[in-house]
Amino acid sequence: MSWRAHEALEPLADSDPNISVLLGYFNTVMADIETARRWYRKAADAGHADAAATVGEMLTGEGEAAKAVPYLKTAAEAGIAHAQYRLAMVLAAQADGWLTRAAGAGHPAAMQALPAFRALTAVPPMPLSFKHAVPSMVLGKEDFLPPDGVLPAGPDPLSGRCPR
Repeated sequence: MSWRAHEALEPLADSDPNISVLLGYFNTVMADIETARRWYRKAADAGHADAAATVGEMLTGEGEAAKAVPYLKTAAEAGIAHAQYRLAMVLAAQADGWLTRAAGAGHPAAMQALPAFRALTAVPPMPLSFKHAVPSMVLGKEDFLPPDGVLPAGPDPLSGRCPR
């Protein structure tokens, strides 16, 4: 995405959360995760459920599960299945922590419930890579290569057009 296009879209983002999502997506592709997070958060705060799921996934992947809960809850309530799953896993991990503390303090019901809870919530580990966490919204630079996998030469200095 050219810088000009970014500059042209930026003022429109205040009135349309979809533009914030688009800017977040482009910044993710360009590996500017901090800027991408800002745009996704702006869209999520404006009520965009997919952006809320993305922010929740980003925060969870960065070890900020507690901060992810409100975003994941918004997306989960909007019916986004991967957000429902991630929210359940985050809350289950929090519940496990509290049950462990209570069992460690000698609480008889917690001591009895903890093994059953862990057996019930045993699931494969969550993906560590953000790209694998939200495949529908995150593409890498390789996803934009031409079919032959070879990037075209730079733009022609006279016409400004890329050969191809």
